[in-house]
Amino acid sequence: MTFKGPGGFGRIVNGVMNIIMCAILSFYVLWTVQNLPGNEALPILTPLGFFVSWIESFCVGMFIGDFVPGLAWGQKLAAALKIKNGIAVHFVSVFVLAFVMITSISFICTWLNNVQAGGMAGTIAAWTMVYPFLLVCGYIVQLITLKPIMKLATAISGFDPAAAPAPESKTERGSNRRFDPLGSARFSSETGACLRRRKVRWVCSRIRRRDAVLPGREATRFLRGIRTVRFAPGILF
Repeated sequence: MTFKGPGGFGRIVNGVMNIIMCAILSFYVLWTVQNLPGNEALPILTPLGFFVSWIESFCVGMFIGDFVPGLAWGQKLAAALKIKNGIAVHFVSVFVLAFVMITSISFICTWLNNVQAGGMAGTIAAWTMVYPFLLVCGYIVQLITLKPIMKLATAISGFDPAAAPAPESKTERGSNRRFDPLGSARFSSETGACLRRRKVRWVCSRIRRRDAVLPGREATRFLRGIRTVRFAPGILF
């Protein structure tokens, strides 16, 4: 596992964010359960209990962060809402990220710890008891820590997403796509124009080499169909 480049940047952000967030969430859940009536004397909020809860939630959070692009979804939502202000975009994108991460981590961990004893009904009851505070707390934590964590990840990985080139839109990709006689995927506009000129020269040379004069209507029809002519690989070189 490398921590350089775009992949390393994502791993560092995901890892550091989950270290902080899962520690806060684990402490709150254990504290809430410890203070329920009848649980005051039980060894729930202990160093070992906290460590086990943190490891469990951290593993779930890393898995969710690797496979669910919550921050990208938030940025797309901000773009769909036509939000231009940078601070507003940050608030919206972080909210989507927090909603995805907090909902997934809290529900999965609650399900793992309660499904055998309380079934699905007990799991949902326990989850809804702590979920509202977890969502608000997780959103505030991510809102405050995301930018510093991204700066740390940039320093370690050497990748800065703000300086990365923007991906081409579908319109731009379509304007640069040209007929390719050799089967490659993409040609620039200049290359496409060069290929068309070579097509014309090649067709004219074939007509001259045949020493045949086509009737006017057939010649016109033949030259109009130049775009459908396919080359053998050696003709261009």
